[in-house]
Amino acid sequence: MFSALSARPASLVPPPLRRTQWLYWGLATLLFALVTALAAAPPFAPPAAAEFIRQAFSGLCHQIPERSPHLGGAPWAVCHRCAGIYAGLTAGAALYPLLRRWPLAARPLLLAALGLAAADWLLGAAGLWANTPASRVLTGFLFGAVAGALVVQSLVRLCRPPGAEGAS
Repeated sequence: MFSALSARPASLVPPPLRRTQWLYWGLATLLFALVTALAAAPPFAPPAAAEFIRQAFSGLCHQIPERSPHLGGAPWAVCHRCAGIYAGLTAGAALYPLLRRWPLAARPLLLAALGLAAADWLLGAAGLWANTPASRVLTGFLFGAVAGALVVQSLVRLCRPPGAEGAS
């Protein structure tokens, strides 16, 4: 019943991931998850460690308290949009083995996801749209998920066997 919907020509079905490709996938997913956990860690950390973590992320994010997630009254090390980006990077990387069956048009997908985040910001700055923590997290997550899947796709392509140009 569903075979007609999911059937793809054999030339479009990617070959199974090789051991090195699984390793790259796992390392990228783990790295993104660790960065995401670090960004969310300040509410759980001792004051000196929380300040060190916030300082480490300060070059990447504005960290405006009103625009940052809080837990127990303590802010994360990043704003809502950056929190969404980091969570999206982790999710996109983690889901890559499932997503790889569909060709990812890198540039259009990345530009579309970035465009949504930019529109959320620009419309808010122009007073035409009141962006909310939810809209910032969601648009950041979408951008991060596309970027995470594309990072893993690129890493997997780096370790293709010779002559496997279409494999990803």
